[in-house]
Amino acid sequence: MTSHSGNTHTDPIMKNFAGMTLIANADDTDDIEDLNLDHLISSGRHVNDSTRKSKKEPYLATHTHDGNSDDEAGGTSSSKTLSAAALRRQERRRKKLEALRTEEEKKAALENENAVASDDLMSSKHNHEDSENDEDQPLDDGLALLPRTTSKRAQKERKDIEGYENIPGLQTVYLKTYGCSHNQSDSEYMAGLLAESGYAITDDFDDADIYLLNSCTVKNPSQDTMTNLMDKAHSTGKPVVISGCVPQGEKKNKLWQDVSLIGVQQIQHVKYVVEESLKGNKVHMLSRKKDNKPSLALPKVRHNPYIEIIPVNVGCLNQCTYCKTKHARGDLASWSVEEIAERVKKVVAEGVKEIRLTSEDTGAYGIDIGSNISKLLNTLVDLLPDGVMMRVGMTNPPYIKNHLEDVAKILNHPNVYSFLHIPVQAGNDKVLYDMKREYTVADFRAIVDYLREHVPHISLCTDIICGFPTETEEDYEETLALCDEYKFEALNISQFYPRPGTPAARMKRVPTQDVKNRSRALTKIYKSYFPYEYLKGTKQRVWITEVARDGHHLAGHTKCYVQCLVDPSEAEMGTDVWVHITETDKFFVKGKVVPKPSEEEQREHAKKTAVAPVNVTPEAFSSRGDSAKEASASTDLKPSEKDSNKKTARKKTSKKHTEAQINWAQFLFVLVVVAAVLFMFLRT
Repeated sequence: MTSHSGNTHTDPIMKNFAGMTLIANADDTDDIEDLNLDHLISSGRHVNDSTRKSKKEPYLATHTHDGNSDDEAGGTSSSKTLSAAALRRQERRRKKLEALRTEEEKKAALENENAVASDDLMSSKHNHEDSENDEDQPLDDGLALLPRTTSKRAQKERKDIEGYENIPGLQTVYLKTYGCSHNQSDSEYMAGLLAESGYAITDDFDDADIYLLNSCTVKNPSQDTMTNLMDKAHSTGKPVVISGCVPQGEKKNKLWQDVSLIGVQQIQHVKYVVEESLKGNKVHMLSRKKDNKPSLALPKVRHNPYIEIIPVNVGCLNQCTYCKTKHARGDLASWSVEEIAERVKKVVAEGVKEIRLTSEDTGAYGIDIGSNISKLLNTLVDLLPDGVMMRVGMTNPPYIKNHLEDVAKILNHPNVYSFLHIPVQAGNDKVLYDMKREYTVADFRAIVDYLREHVPHISLCTDIICGFPTETEEDYEETLALCDEYKFEALNISQFYPRPGTPAARMKRVPTQDVKNRSRALTKIYKSYFPYEYLKGTKQRVWITEVARDGHHLAGHTKCYVQCLVDPSEAEMGTDVWVHITETDKFFVKGKVVPKPSEEEQREHAKKTAVAPVNVTPEAFSSRGDSAKEASASTDLKPSEKDSNKKTARKKTSKKHTEAQINWAQFLFVLVVVAAVLFMFLRT
């Protein structure tokens, strides 16, 4: 292959694979929306600045496949590329065809369809101007209300169309998502863009014409699961596209030689990558720029029609030594308050009942654009009508502590769940320093204490990494003590995994068995208490948005984000009901739907539950009767006793902190003395 004359770009957003070249200057990614990527194909030469007529004109390239014919029908590669306008006309004609009632009408229309489609295919190379003029004509409305997957009947009807495999937009895409809610949101956007172009979405592996896997790089197991599925998909001989944090953070991995890639900031181009992959080409779009975030106004197919996930910022400001996500998502880049607010207005109008704000660090929102999380939340709550709830996403301690008062007020708002996810990762300052977490255990304690004091019954979730390389048994004892003292409502326990390219991966690891023992010890503590027993016998307002894992009950959440299960005969999806809690468990509560209490009853109920709950042990839990009064009498402690216990625990932890600091100071002093003596000796 010979490359076209011109400068070679050092950071192309597309690379050369399987006899074809797809390259664009990374500096031009801001204008990628203006490109007709149907023409960004060249198997005989690179496409670069010298190929373009002006900054706003599309790349044009010669379509060849090293001189070989492109398909059995004798058509060339260029004749198989549809412009946007032709694709829209093709889709509208297909819909009309499906609407015909008689077989005779279908047969006659199909013959006409094939003839017109052929004309569209042959002329698509010359109608870029028409496609630009047709850009404002929507193919379909209400994309957010499309089903999550396409029915098997609809998929079969598509495949019954002669030559469907060569018509972009008629194929079926298998979409699999791994990882966090931000990844889930990205998948929903990609599904929306594909659905807008006519593609069917399926979760049935065998029904797919192409596989799209959205990956997660946080832990080794999730990445290994994804690569195993990638190998399985590749063995079918069908095209495979990998998106998400794994390829973005490992661009040079040899695993990507036979698959197409979509970076975390290139999801808006998924339909073009899918189209080229279906033609047998390999496309790598991994360019990432701070000001090149995907629009929040892209079409979307929600996994759950009642839950909208809105990313508020991407990336973070930290440099945690164990974290691979930073390699993929990059530095902090926030969407504007106005753009997020517009998205909220739109989804509320579409009937969404729960809005989840997500990011790699919600507390850091707006620092890069002169805003902050307080301004954002105060703007959004004013847009929420009764019956629509909002959940604030995960936030690291360093940035949320500057807005605690405002955040507490927001979490008390009737349209906001009293829930917050604040990862601590370790209960020892030395380990936190080695992790580069940029806060101390005292900082974390202050945040938790403030929130529990000012937000009644708040549900708090935190994360713990067991077996970080520099963590000793004594260090981990402090982590156990912290979790035992605060008894968090939700606790994510993870063993340390060395992620390639991170500083922690080069550190000497703690023996595997020791890591497992630490994980088991913390799990035992977490299982030792039941945080929701105080709800038994109370009436709670519950917002129903999901189906429980048992496949029978409907699942919703209380104001404090406690999962509540109700019988489907008593409630409907997308509604909110009042529930009398009759049963509690470690992870959820159950109850019976009751009539809505009067305003006076609700005020009285609020007064009774204004005191933070006391977590109870399994022994106390098993010996309880049905009476809420008996439960309260058998477990409540006097304020003086609770304060005394808390002070004792803090003194012990503080003593350990002091001892650790003294040991480190002594070690550093000895090290300096030895270095000075050695220096004097060498000098003499």
